[in-house]
Amino acid sequence: MEVVLLLEKDGLTQYNCFNPMINKSISIIIPAFNEGANIKRVIGTVFSFLKDNFSAFEIVVVDDGSTDNTAAVLKAVISAGTPLTIVTNPVNKGKGRSVKRGVEEASKEYVLMSDADLSTPLKEVLKFFEYIDQGYDIVIGSRALPDSRLAVRQGFLRSSMGKTFNFILQRVLFTGIKDTQCGFKLFKTAQARELFALQRVERFCFDAEVLFIAKRRGLRVKEAGVEWANRAESRVAIFRDSLGMFLDLFKIRLNGWRGFYGP
Repeated sequence: MEVVLLLEKDGLTQYNCFNPMINKSISIIIPAFNEGANIKRVIGTVFSFLKDNFSAFEIVVVDDGSTDNTAAVLKAVISAGTPLTIVTNPVNKGKGRSVKRGVEEASKEYVLMSDADLSTPLKEVLKFFEYIDQGYDIVIGSRALPDSRLAVRQGFLRSSMGKTFNFILQRVLFTGIKDTQCGFKLFKTAQARELFALQRVERFCFDAEVLFIAKRRGLRVKEAGVEWANRAESRVAIFRDSLGMFLDLFKIRLNGWRGFYGP
């Protein structure tokens, strides 16, 4: 396969290839916190997948105030020649703030958010574009549908907390989505910028907030079953973060009533 590598002045990187499987351009946003042990391997996997499947792409990693060697590893990856954009939060701001910053940097036609552990294999995004072609605006990965494939399941407590969260979400914000929190979502970049510009939640409940705004705006959201493997060292503190997420659901509803998300 013939390839051409272009480096843009603003620091964003574009990798073009001929004979792509999907003639679309995509930005992949990866929020990372203390991922020094894994991030080099992850970026290599992402790069190989994207260059084999897309006509143009960029990888944006948002280092969320990591206190390990994540920053050094990312710089080494760039020095080795892998095209990459790094966005750095000086201190830990939360996954929601990090994804928002990544979306602000995105320059391609579509933007995919993915967890740094690749708990959902990147190949799942290929079928997402089938739904885009059917007229959907946003496609979100789900672990709660009949065709979802859970290679490694969560423990009983985390699973129960997740079901309770969704139960309350469907009564406070909106119905029709069984899993808002899977970290694998595809947006049209122009729409993503509008949605994330209104985002106020900086931590783990931002997914629900962005989808709430999208539904208020009449955007079509498709929930699609994906393959997923639980990560033992989850960044979500089971009690502290879960409590914060439950409270954020009511904050989101209040923000909607107050008109913070527009009409």
